[in-house]
Amino acid sequence: MQIAQEKLRFELYDALDANAQLIEEVKRNLTHPENLYSKTDELIKRYPNFYSCYVVFPPYYYPEKGKWFGLTSYRTKDSIVSCPFGDAEHDYFEREWYKGAVQNNAGYWSTPYIDEDFDEPIYTYSNDVLDEKGDLICVIGIDFSLKWISTWLRQSRKATFSNLSAWVSYCL
Repeated sequence: MQIAQEKLRFELYDALDANAQLIEEVKRNLTHPENLYSKTDELIKRYPNFYSCYVVFPPYYYPEKGKWFGLTSYRTKDSIVSCPFGDAEHDYFEREWYKGAVQNNAGYWSTPYIDEDFDEPIYTYSNDVLDEKGDLICVIGIDFSLKWISTWLRQSRKATFSNLSAWVSYCL
């Protein structure tokens, strides 16, 4: 159990580190947010257990871009795709990971959910990004496929945690 727990702990700390890196990139690229595609793409390439990475802005943050403006990079079987994210059909303002990050003013671990686009169980770590006045710039997030977490749990056969949040909290 100890080895599996340590491997999971390192993966989760990678997520925290990746989010910290992404926060700095967001702040450096506010005048050219399209430059963030390369950073989200790079994070997905660097961390094989990350399913997707995204940066989403509050309503009309960039008025010329409309109510929803976000960008994402995600892993498919064959490649990494980077594209815009957010519209009436994919209203991220209503998602738990967005609300949790904004309401907590800190990192937020979502409860597991099924990704609607890929029919995959997902767990999200999201963070709000604030300016020097404390106003919301955006929310950033990293999604993990629960398949890799369940692999670690199976490898540590003594693990009896039925609640994934408790397991993550225990590891951190």
